[in-house]
Amino acid sequence: MNIYLIAIPLVSLLLLKAVLTLFQHLRSNLRSVQGPRAARWTLGWYTWKVWQGSFEEVNRDLHKKYGSVVRYAPNRYSFSDLDAVKVIYGLGTSFPKSPWYIPWGNPGDNNLFNERSLAKHAHDRKQYQSTYSMSSLVNYEAFVDDCAELLKNRLSELCAANQAIDMHNWFQCYAFDVIGMITYGKRLGFLDKGEDVGNVIHALGEILSYSTIVGIVFPTLHNIIVPIMNFLAGNKGQGGTYIAAFTKERISETRSKPKAVILDDSDSTTQSFLIKFLAKNTSKPDAFTSSHVLSGCLVNMVAGSDTTGISLSAVLYYLLKNPRCMDKLQQEVDTFTSNGQLSTYVTYKQSQAMPYLQAVIKEALRLHPATGLPLERVVPKGGATISGNFFPEGTIVGINTWVAHRDRGIFGQDADSFSPERWLQDDDERVALMNRFWMPTTTPSPKADRMFPTLSSLSALTGPAIVVDGTSFALNGKNVSYRFHVDPATGDLLLDHFGDRVTENPIAQIMSNGGGWSTQAHLRREFPDLGRGDFRTPAVHIKHAKGFTVCNFKYKSHTVLKGKPAIEKLPSTFGSDDDVSTLIIHLYDEYSSVGADLSYSIFPNFDAIVRNVKIINKSDDVITVEKLSSFSVDFPHENYEMLQLQGEWTRECNRTRRKVEFGSTTGYSSHYHNPFLSMVSPSTTESHGEAWGFSLVYTGSFSVEVEKSHQGLTRALVGMNPCQLSWPLRSGESLQSPECVSVFSNLGIGEMSRKFHRLYRQNLIRSKFVSETRPVLLNSWEGLYFDFDDKTIYKLAQESAKLGAKLFVLDDGWFGDKHPRVNDHAGLGDWVANPKRFPSGLDSLAKDITKLQVKDSDEKLQFGLWFEPEMVNQKSELYEQHPEWVLSAGNYARSETRQQLVLNAALPEVQDFIISSVSKILETVPVSYVKWDNNRAMHESPTPDNHHAYMLGIYHVFDVLTAQFPDVLWEGCASGGGRFDPGILQYFPQVWTSDNMDAFDRIHIQFGTSLVYPPSTMGAHVCSAPNDVTGRSIPMSFRAHVAMMGGSFGFELNPDHTPEEDKAQIPDLIKLAEKINPIIIKGDMWRLVLPEDSNFPAAIFVSEDGSQAVLFAFQIRATTVLNYPLLRLAGLDPAARYKLDGGETYSGATLMNGGIQFRFGTDYDSKVVLLERV
Repeated sequence: MNIYLIAIPLVSLLLLKAVLTLFQHLRSNLRSVQGPRAARWTLGWYTWKVWQGSFEEVNRDLHKKYGSVVRYAPNRYSFSDLDAVKVIYGLGTSFPKSPWYIPWGNPGDNNLFNERSLAKHAHDRKQYQSTYSMSSLVNYEAFVDDCAELLKNRLSELCAANQAIDMHNWFQCYAFDVIGMITYGKRLGFLDKGEDVGNVIHALGEILSYSTIVGIVFPTLHNIIVPIMNFLAGNKGQGGTYIAAFTKERISETRSKPKAVILDDSDSTTQSFLIKFLAKNTSKPDAFTSSHVLSGCLVNMVAGSDTTGISLSAVLYYLLKNPRCMDKLQQEVDTFTSNGQLSTYVTYKQSQAMPYLQAVIKEALRLHPATGLPLERVVPKGGATISGNFFPEGTIVGINTWVAHRDRGIFGQDADSFSPERWLQDDDERVALMNRFWMPTTTPSPKADRMFPTLSSLSALTGPAIVVDGTSFALNGKNVSYRFHVDPATGDLLLDHFGDRVTENPIAQIMSNGGGWSTQAHLRREFPDLGRGDFRTPAVHIKHAKGFTVCNFKYKSHTVLKGKPAIEKLPSTFGSDDDVSTLIIHLYDEYSSVGADLSYSIFPNFDAIVRNVKIINKSDDVITVEKLSSFSVDFPHENYEMLQLQGEWTRECNRTRRKVEFGSTTGYSSHYHNPFLSMVSPSTTESHGEAWGFSLVYTGSFSVEVEKSHQGLTRALVGMNPCQLSWPLRSGESLQSPECVSVFSNLGIGEMSRKFHRLYRQNLIRSKFVSETRPVLLNSWEGLYFDFDDKTIYKLAQESAKLGAKLFVLDDGWFGDKHPRVNDHAGLGDWVANPKRFPSGLDSLAKDITKLQVKDSDEKLQFGLWFEPEMVNQKSELYEQHPEWVLSAGNYARSETRQQLVLNAALPEVQDFIISSVSKILETVPVSYVKWDNNRAMHESPTPDNHHAYMLGIYHVFDVLTAQFPDVLWEGCASGGGRFDPGILQYFPQVWTSDNMDAFDRIHIQFGTSLVYPPSTMGAHVCSAPNDVTGRSIPMSFRAHVAMMGGSFGFELNPDHTPEEDKAQIPDLIKLAEKINPIIIKGDMWRLVLPEDSNFPAAIFVSEDGSQAVLFAFQIRATTVLNYPLLRLAGLDPAARYKLDGGETYSGATLMNGGIQFRFGTDYDSKVVLLERV
C-alpha cells in the first residue's frame, strides 16, 4: 500500500511532464530543427551521452549530419556558426546562464562561475577585476618559477630512475601547487609526492561528475541533494563541500596571522589571492563579503587548477603527436636562447614575444578546449533570432567549443589537424576571423605558456638519452629505445629491446638451462664471439698466438660521455654535447688479456644508434683479428625481410627485398653491393611499419651478414670484410672498427631514409658546401672524350656559359708529358698538364675560362678538373720510377683493369705523393671543383690487412687535401657509384651516382640510392641521345627532370652536336634546376610511387620549413588508359595553402589526402610542379 502511495504521484508527475513536453513540441515553431529522435521528448538521451564521456564527439557528428543548428535535448539547441557567437555571447548581450550552472557551487554560496543573475555577476566580477588583471598576475612569476623548477627536478629524478612518467598527473600536481601558491601563499605538496594531497583531486573529480549530471537533470534539487550527500559522505562532506571546507581551513589559518600581514590590498604586490581578498574584506566588508573571499578562492582551486592541468597536457600531447611542431618550437626556443632573449626562468613578457609558442598554445586549446558541452545560455524576454530561426524566451541555446573550433569555413579544410602555422599566416583578415571564433571557456593561468619553453628544452620530455641502472643500459631517442644488460652469471651483454620507445624492459624470456645443452643459441647477444657454444655467425674472431680462436669477453666497466669522440683515422659522425651522447662498455677477456671497447652513441633527434668497436691487445703476445663487426644485433622471434642495394656497373643501387631464410647471407663492397642493410617487417611499406637501417661509415671492403637461426632469432652483422682483414696486433696495439649507423623508424622505409638524410647532412658531411646550392655544370667527357686541345676546350666552355651553366669541368685527358693521356693506356700518375694540348699552360686556359660571363647572370664561369690519383698506368713516368708503389702479391701477375693499376695508398710515401701532386695543380690553377675518380677495384694485395691499411691511408689523403682546399667543391666517383658510401661523404659532399645517364635507369638508381643517402649528395647529369650505355633515346625534358632530383645537376654533351630542339630547351631547364636546387639540397624527399612498382613513379621534395616543395611525376610508357592514377602528395603542412605553378591554390591536406591527377602524353613524359605556401 505504501509503495502505491509513493509510486502513483511519481508516475503521474512523469506522465504530466511527458504530456507537457509533447504539447510544447507540437506547438513550437522549432519542431523543424533536426536532432536525435529521442532528444525531442526526453533529457535521457543527452544525459546518457554526457555520462558516456564523449559528448563533444557526438555534438560534432550531429552538426555534420543536421547542419548549423541541432536539437540535443527538449528545448536545448546547439549552434555552429559565427552569427550565433555574436548573438549569444557578444558584448552587451542579455542571455543569462542556464540552470545547468546552479550545482557548480555550494548551496547559498554563489560564485563567478555559477552566478546566473547578470547584474549580480557584473557586480561580483568588478570586485575581483583588479586582482585578475594581467598587471597583477605577472607579479606571481616567482611562485610559478619555484614550482616549475621543482617539477623539472622531479621529472629528472624519475628519468634517472628509469621510471615511467604520467605527464598528465604531474601537470595536474604542478597546476595545483601553482594555484595553491597563488591562492593561499603556500604549495599544497602535490609536487613533493606526485599524488593527490588531502583528497583534493578526488573531491574535484566528484564535483565535475556531480555538477555536470545534476545540472542537466535536477538543477533545482541541488539545495536538497547536497545535504543528503554530505551526510552520507561524513567527515568533511563530499565533492564541493569538501573543497569548500578545505578552503575555509586555509582562510582560518590566514586570519590567525598578525593583522599587518593581511592588510595589504595592493594588487601590485605578490601577496596571495587569499590575503588580498581578506584585505578587501577588511577594508570594504559590505562590498567584498566573506562569501566573496570563499568563492574567489574556490573558483581558483576548482577552475584554475583543473583548466591549467588540462591545457598543459593538451599542448604536450599535440607536440608529441606532431614531432615537426615540437622540433620547430625547440628551434624557436634555441634561437631565442642563443640571442639572449630568454632568461633562466622565462618571463610572461618574453613568452609573448615567441610567435610559434603562442601559436602552439592557441592551437592546442582550439583542438582541446576545457569543456566538451555547449556553453548554455537562456534566451531572454522577447525571444531572439539566431542563425535564421526565432527562439522564444526561455529556450536554452549554446555553442560547444569542440564544434566551433573545428568549423572548416573558419579554420580551413584541415580544421581537425594540429597546425600552429594557421595562426601565423599573413592573411590578417583570416586570423582575425579565427580569433573571433576562438572561445576557450576558461583561459589558463598566464603562466601556463611559460611552461612550454622550459619543458620543450628539458630532456625530461623524453628522458635522458642514456640511462644506466646498475648494469642495465638504455639509449633513448624520440621514437626508439635500445636496451641491454649484463648477464650477472656470465658477464655477457644481452640485448633486451631495439625498436619503438619503451620505458622498461620487455618481459624477459623464461630460460631453462637447456637440459645440459648450450643456451648460447637462445640468447640475444650484443658482441657474439666464436668457440663457446654460439654456432651463429660471430661479430669477432681473434686468432691467438697459440692458434686457438676462443674468446670470452666479459663486462668490466662502462663510461658515459656527453658528445661523441672522433674515431682516429676513420670518418665518423659528429655532434655537440646537445646532439649526441655516448656510452662505452669496457669488456675484457681475462684468459687472453684482450680488451674490447664497445661504443654506443645516440642521436635522439634522428632515432640513430651509432656503434663501433675497438680491440686492445693487453697481452705480451701477437694476436690476429680475423673478423670485427661494427654492429651486431639479434632480432627476436619474428619473420623479417631484408632490403639491400645491389647492382653492377651502370646499374648501381637497385632495391632488392627478400625474405630472411635459415642460414647466412653475405655481401661485399663494389658496384654490386652498397654498405647498407635494412631489416623490415613483411608488412612494412614506404609510409607504414617498422624499419631498421644499418649504414657502415666505410669505403673499403665490407661484409653484411643476416642469419636466421633454427631457434628463430635473426642476427644481423655489419662490418669490415673478414676475407680482407687478418689484422695483427702487437702488445699494446689496438684495432678500431669503422662505425655503423643504425636508424629506426616506426613510420615505414621513407621515414627511415629521411632520418638518414638529415643525420648525414647535419652530422657527417664536413664540407662547407653541404647546405649550399650547387652550380649547374657542363662536363667535357661525353662531349669530347679524349679528342680535344686548348681551343676545343675553350670553345666548349664558351658554349657552357652561353647556355647558362655556372661551372665547366675538364674531365680525363688533360695530363701527361712523356706519356700523354690521349687514351686510357697511358698517363695516369703523371699529374702535369699536357704541354702539347695546352701550349700556354693549363693555368692560362683556366684563367681565360674563368673570365667568361655566364648568360643572364652577373657571375663568371667556374673551372673544374678531373683527377684519378689512386691509379697509375704502366705507361707513365711514375710507374717507371716507382713500380714498387703498386698493389701486388709477390711474383703474381699484376692484373690490369682499364689498362691501369692501383697505387698502394697504405704506403706513407704514396700518400705524400698524391697530396703533393694534387696540391701543386690546385695551387696554380683556379680550380673550384674537383672530380676524384677511381675506375677499378683492388685485386692483388701483399697481405690481407693491406686493404684496411689502404683505406686508412686514403682517408688521410682526403683529410689533408679537403682541409688544405676548403673552398674547392669535391665530388667522389668510382666508375659511377662504385664508392658511394658514408665514408666518402665525410670529405666529399657529393658523389657521381652512376656512369649510366639513361634517365629510365637513373630513376631506379636514384630512388634506390635515396634509401640511405641524401639526394643532395647525388651527382646527376643529362647526356646526349641516344644514350652511350643503353642506346635508348629519351626526350630532353625527361632526362633533365630526372637529373634535377640530384643535388649536383649538369650536362655531359657537346652543344654543337646537340639537336637544336634539345639545345633550345637547355637554358630554361638550367633556370628551373637552379630554382629548385635549394629544396633538393636542404629539403626532405618523399618517394610517392616507386619505379619498380608503377609506370608512374613520383617523388616530392619539401623544404625544411614546409613553405616550398617540388613535385616530380613521370610516365614511362604511354597508355591508352584515360583515368590516370591519383597522386597523393606527402610532407606538406596540412594547415597551409599552397599555390601550384598553374596558379591554383589548395590546402596541404587536400593535396595529401585528395591528391593530383596528371594527364600524360607520350613515352617518357614528365611533370615538375613547384608549390609555394601562401
